[in-house]
Amino acid sequence: MKLIVTLFFLSLSSFCCTQSKDGSYDLKFKIETGKITAQEALLDNQYMSIHHTDSFRSVMKAFAPKGNLKITNENEFGEKIKVNCVLKDEEGNLLPNVLVYLYHTDNTGVYGDNTNPRLFGYVYTDVNGKIQVETIKPVGYPKSEAPRHIHIEVYHKGFKDYISEFLFNDDERLTETLRKDMLTHGVLISSFDYTGKIPSIDYTVVLKK
Repeated sequence: MKLIVTLFFLSLSSFCCTQSKDGSYDLKFKIETGKITAQEALLDNQYMSIHHTDSFRSVMKAFAPKGNLKITNENEFGEKIKVNCVLKDEEGNLLPNVLVYLYHTDNTGVYGDNTNPRLFGYVYTDVNGKIQVETIKPVGYPKSEAPRHIHIEVYHKGFKDYISEFLFNDDERLTETLRKDMLTHGVLISSFDYTGKIPSIDYTVVLKK
């Protein structure tokens, strides 16, 4: 009996150590106890090194904020922008409480040194089906003709999966031929409003059943 109990506690200790290996287990506990929010953790420099891990991303998804999301902090190089997006169904009805996943390259045109992108975030639409995302303007891939873009993915019950990109009208790589091809494939293209302190851009996403 003593041996069984000892083995149980050894297994439990091993499990806990595995779970907290990259700090995500401890982070989940901090969020659950109100010591930090997922949004604050996403911007906190002490967690930058684990942004690529599946466990960290799982925590960010589980505790995603509603309505507003900041993907980058003040230390991230690049032009600051605001991305406004509204989600609707095919009949024009607003879609509240829908989880949206976004990610993009950094100021050098890369996603990071790992499989998962470093700059990403999860956010739920608000009661009006809207989200506002503060981040930097991504750069197109190095040694490529690919334009700047932000990836967006939505998987919502009752609707078809939505996987697309946000492009920018003033992108020097966005040729007329490429623009037509992108639009044909459902990619969204919009123009920046430069009247505010931070350039903003608006998109409308339509989910289909």
